[in-house]
Amino acid sequence: MTTARTRIALAAAMILAAGLGCSSKSSETYSIGGTITGLTTAGLVLGSTGQPDLTIPAGQTSFAFANKVASGTRYDVIVVAQASQGSCSVTRGAGVVAGADVTSVVVTCDGSLSSDFSGPLNVARAFYFTAIVLPGRSPSWPNDDKVLVAGGHTGSDAVTASAEVFNPRTGKWTMAASMTVPRASACSALLPSGKVLVAGGAGAVGNTAEVYDPATDTWTPTDHPMAAGHDLPGCVVLASGKVLIAGGLNQVNTGSNAVSELYDPETGTFTTTGPMVTARYWHTATELPSGKVLVTGGCTGGYPCTATTATAELYDPVSGTWSATGDLPAGVFGHTATSVPDGVLVVGGCKSDDACGPTGAHTGNAEKAASLYHPTTGAFEAAGEMTTGRVGHAVAFVDQGFRFFGGTYGAEGSRTTDVYGWDGATWAWTAAGPLTIADHGSYLQAVRGYMYEGEWGQNGPYWLVIGGLVSSAGTYSPTAAVEGAFECCSN
Repeated sequence: MTTARTRIALAAAMILAAGLGCSSKSSETYSIGGTITGLTTAGLVLGSTGQPDLTIPAGQTSFAFANKVASGTRYDVIVVAQASQGSCSVTRGAGVVAGADVTSVVVTCDGSLSSDFSGPLNVARAFYFTAIVLPGRSPSWPNDDKVLVAGGHTGSDAVTASAEVFNPRTGKWTMAASMTVPRASACSALLPSGKVLVAGGAGAVGNTAEVYDPATDTWTPTDHPMAAGHDLPGCVVLASGKVLIAGGLNQVNTGSNAVSELYDPETGTFTTTGPMVTARYWHTATELPSGKVLVTGGCTGGYPCTATTATAELYDPVSGTWSATGDLPAGVFGHTATSVPDGVLVVGGCKSDDACGPTGAHTGNAEKAASLYHPTTGAFEAAGEMTTGRVGHAVAFVDQGFRFFGGTYGAEGSRTTDVYGWDGATWAWTAAGPLTIADHGSYLQAVRGYMYEGEWGQNGPYWLVIGGLVSSAGTYSPTAAVEGAFECCSN
């Protein structure tokens, strides 16, 4: 770059020397600059012949170099240093000043996170590993949100105890302390203290739980086991700070249960609360603004899932009891239930293993339809359809609305995303831009965190799509792929 800029400077000096006779006729001088789009982080430096390098703050939308020059001066604007994330390029960057300020140079930054920012994982994983945001905590200034992943399947019959943490400032995943036992299909919850509870999971560990402390990078088993096995349960942090763990498959895969338990982080113990109306696993659990918890759908009986339920029910933390509410349009498992402004949006899923095929086989059809639960009426209503059916998909809040990732069976289909967002008049579905990586498939995770630039630039939300089953493999093949973007500039 130095050699090229030296040649440019020499050429410009020759042009200036040749034009001295004309420039003496006028004392007018002009600025060289233009516009900038998509710059979300600090670090961008622009250069031009005969000008001091210009450092551009994050979020700036225009620029002009310090030195004004005479008409007839040749200029050539280049990127001397890239922004801390993403890539910037210059168009209309070369020309000759023609008796007016130059404002036509265009600097375009893609605003996306580079592959270095977002991964990959150190351990490929899928099928309900823990993925949870660790909020930045500091007495004087917020720190970046980090992301913890733990457990999951690394193969058809292989389950891992490994854990790793993502740091958005370095863009890397670092191995953390491993859990005390391998776990998959557990549920997780961020406790008020900033610690993380991981409870249940497949097989013999289904009635056990442990707590991760980010400050010390340690896992500690709870003092006592749970009353029942909870494989693919529902898990919600209540307003009291306690965690509700509801239902799940038993420890030998022969049946679902209706057992509900409360974890008290103050005492580190579990106590049983009222049982669900319907025993189920692979369902959803979503807290409502009232403080009650809505459970929807899921599988009944044992594994594999040959029967699903369309029923939904509510947990009242004041009375500790469950009561039936309106039914879904159809029974599903592997769906999502997301709090949206009008209620709870239930999306996708499969009606049975027969409908979608065994996990990892990538055959069959998932549901496109969505339904909206209204807490005031206790009823579900149709809420449109996605562009494709999804099961084991992931959802994250992004700037456009709620974006749904993966959960499809074809390699190209797995790249598609749908957004449920406000169009100015109503909430509606739109197809969003595709993911760059086609490997996420189904049974992946998505999270949304926040990276603080502080005095060096803007604050910035980011989202990550993590792991999953490789959709094109045709076998049970987890991926280490991770894809991320700044919320402000996602496609």
